[in-house]
Amino acid sequence: MVLPVKMSEVDVVFHRSKAERVLQAIHHSGLMHIDGLSVGSGRSSSSDADAEETKVNPEHRAQRRKETFEQLQRGGDQNTPIGKRLHSLNIKMERFIEIAEMAKEAGPSALMAFISPPAPKEFQPDIRGPEELEAAAKAFLEEHEDDVDTLKNRIDSMSERITSWEAELAVLRDLPSSFDLGSMATPSSRTTMTLGETKDMPGLKKALGELRSGRSSKRSLGEVLDVARGKDKNSRIVVVVYHKDVAKEAEKVIKGRFFTPISLSSKSMEGTVSQATSRLQLEIKETRSERSEALGDLRQIMKAHKEEAETLCVELTDHVKRQQFLAGLGRTSKTLTISGWVEAREAERFKRLIEKAAEDSAHVYIKPTRRDDDEVPVLLRTNKLLAPFQGITVMYGVPKYSSIDPTFIIGPLFTLFFALMLGDAGYGLLMLAGSLFLWMVPGRTNKMMRSFGYMGTLMGAFTMVFGVMFGSFFGDMLPRLLYPSLGIGMETLYPAIELGPLLLPYDSLRQPLYLMIISLAIGLVTLNVSIMVGMAQDLLNKKWSSAVLDRFSLILLQVGGLPLLASSLLGLIELDMTVSIVLAVVALIGFVLIAVSKGSQWFLAPFDVTGFIGDWMSFLRLMALGLSTTGLALTINVVTQLLLSGAVSAMESGGVGLIIMAVVGLIALVILVAAHVLNTALQLLGSAIHSLRLQYIEFFGRFFEAGGELYEPFSSTHQREDGNK
Repeated sequence: MVLPVKMSEVDVVFHRSKAERVLQAIHHSGLMHIDGLSVGSGRSSSSDADAEETKVNPEHRAQRRKETFEQLQRGGDQNTPIGKRLHSLNIKMERFIEIAEMAKEAGPSALMAFISPPAPKEFQPDIRGPEELEAAAKAFLEEHEDDVDTLKNRIDSMSERITSWEAELAVLRDLPSSFDLGSMATPSSRTTMTLGETKDMPGLKKALGELRSGRSSKRSLGEVLDVARGKDKNSRIVVVVYHKDVAKEAEKVIKGRFFTPISLSSKSMEGTVSQATSRLQLEIKETRSERSEALGDLRQIMKAHKEEAETLCVELTDHVKRQQFLAGLGRTSKTLTISGWVEAREAERFKRLIEKAAEDSAHVYIKPTRRDDDEVPVLLRTNKLLAPFQGITVMYGVPKYSSIDPTFIIGPLFTLFFALMLGDAGYGLLMLAGSLFLWMVPGRTNKMMRSFGYMGTLMGAFTMVFGVMFGSFFGDMLPRLLYPSLGIGMETLYPAIELGPLLLPYDSLRQPLYLMIISLAIGLVTLNVSIMVGMAQDLLNKKWSSAVLDRFSLILLQVGGLPLLASSLLGLIELDMTVSIVLAVVALIGFVLIAVSKGSQWFLAPFDVTGFIGDWMSFLRLMALGLSTTGLALTINVVTQLLLSGAVSAMESGGVGLIIMAVVGLIALVILVAAHVLNTALQLLGSAIHSLRLQYIEFFGRFFEAGGELYEPFSSTHQREDGNK
C-alpha cells in the first residue's frame, strides 16, 4: 500500500460488571491499539440495563486520553487484588520454567540450533477466568514446587562443593606429592604454620627473621620453608612458621605485600598431598554421580509438567496485563470507556466481538480518521514481494499517518543500488548461496532471518546479472587464471556481444564513462521520483504551496536548466535560440519559485540549487564502489598470477624447484581464496552502507516525514520460541 493502513477511531463503553469479559475479548482479538480510557458518569443503580442509559455521548469524549496505555501497565504494584495474586503466581511459575531450562539435557550446538532451529510452540488462548486460573496455578505449584525446589537446592549445593574441591585440586597440583599436609592441620602448641604463596621470598624471610619477643630478643621466632614453585616463575609456595609469642606481628607480615595465604578444607589437610588429591578426586566423582541422579529426577518432573507450566505462565501473563489495566479504570463509576484505534476493515468485526463478549452491555462507537491526524497509529502493509524491505523504512523512522509509505520504492531502488555497486557475478553467487541458506533453513522459524534471506537472495541474483554484464566473476579470475590452462584464448568472460552503443561484457575499468553516465542517470531518476512522491504527499494533505514552491519548482529548474547545461557547457546537444530562451525562462520561473518559498531569506535560494546538484553528484558513488570491487578483485588475481608464474619457473629447474613450486602454489591458492573472501565481505558491507545512505539522505530527504507511532494492538501472547515472546 502507498499510504499507511486506514484506521478507525473507536470508543468502547461498557458496564463495570463486564470489564473482565470485555478486556479478555480485546486482548484475544489483538485488533485494538489502546490510546486511553475514561470513567463514565453512571447512576447509582447496579443493573446491567443501566449500561444502555449511561452510555457516553460520542460528542463528549474529551476524557478519553486522560491516562495512556503505558500508564495503565506500570507493573505489579499497580494492580487489582486478584491481579497481585496472579502476578505473584506468575513469578513463581516463571522460576519453575527457569529451573526446567537448567535441568534440560544438553541440546544441539549453537551452530546446529541456527541451522535447524526448533519449531515455535503453540499456546491456545486462555478460556479460564482469573479465579479459576488462580486455583489451577496454586494446585500446580503445591503439587510440584517443593519437590523441584528441594532437588534444585541439592543440585546447587553439590555444584558449589564440586567447584570448591576442583579449586583445591588446582592448588594441590602445585605441591610436592610427598608434602605432609597433616602437619599443617595439627601444629604444635607453641607454633603456627600457614601455607601460602609469595613473590618476594627474600623480603618475606627478612621480615620474619626480624620477629623477636621480650624473652628471646636475640633469636628469630619466624621462619619460611620453601615448598614448591608457584603459579608463575616469579612466585614460590611456602610454609610460614612462627612462635605464638609473636603471632600478632607475624600476622601483620603475612597479610601484607609479601604473602598470600592458601586456604584448604579439612578434607585436604590430612596426610600427604598425594593422599589428599586422591581423596578429593573420589569425592568429586561421587558427588558428580549424585548430582547426575538428582538432575535425572528433576528432568523427569520437568518432562512431565513443563508444558503445563508454560501454558499456565502464558495465561497468567495475559491475565496480569488485564488486571493491571483494570486497576487504572477507577472505582466509583458504573460505566467505563476504552479508546483507541482498529483497522477500518476490521472495525465492524471488532464491534461484534465486543458486543457479544459483553452480552449487550457494551457499545462500540466507530469514527473515521482523517489523514492529517498524526495521533493515529501507523500500520504499514506492503505486498509480500516487498514486505521484507519494510524494516529499512522503520529503521530510519516511522512515517506519519499522513505520509506515504516509501517501501514500494525502496525495495527496487535498494536492490538496484546494491547490485550495481557490488557488480561481480562471483561475489553475487556467494551472497545468493548464503541468503538462500538463511531463507530456507533458519528462516523456516525465524522471521528476521527469513526477511534477510529473501532480500539477500534478490540482491545476490541482481548482482550476478550486473556481474555478467560487466564480465566480472571474481574479477577477471577465469580469463586470467583458468582459461589459459584450458587452452581457451579469450581475454573476457564470454565472447563479445553488441548491445547498441554498448559492447558486452562492459569493461568498467577501461571505459568508466558509460558507468558514470548510468550512475548519474539513476541518480536523476531517483531524485525526481522523490520529488514526485513529495508532491503527491503534499497534494493528498492539501499543502498546495509546498507542492508548488518546494517540489514543482525543482522540476521546472531541471526541465529548463539541464538542456541548457548539456548544450552550452557539455556540447552534447544543439539548441536554437528560441528553444534556449524558452528553456531559460522555465528555469528562471523554477528558481523564482524556490526564492519565494524562502520568504525573507530569498537570497538562500542558490543553496537549494547547489544542494540538489550535490545530491545528484552523490550518486557517483555507484560508479566508485563498482570500480572499487572490480579493481580489488583484479589486483588479487594479478598477485596470484605472479606467484603461479614464479612457481612454474621454479618447477622448470627441477629438484628443489618442485618443492618450491608446491609451496608457492599453495601460498598462491591461500591468497586467492582468503583475499577474495575478505574483498567479498568488505564490498558487501560497503555496498549495503552506501545503498542505505543514498536512500536515507538523497531519497528520503526530499519527502519523508518521520514521527509516527507504530500500531501496537493490545494482544495476548500465545506463542513462544525458546523463551522469546
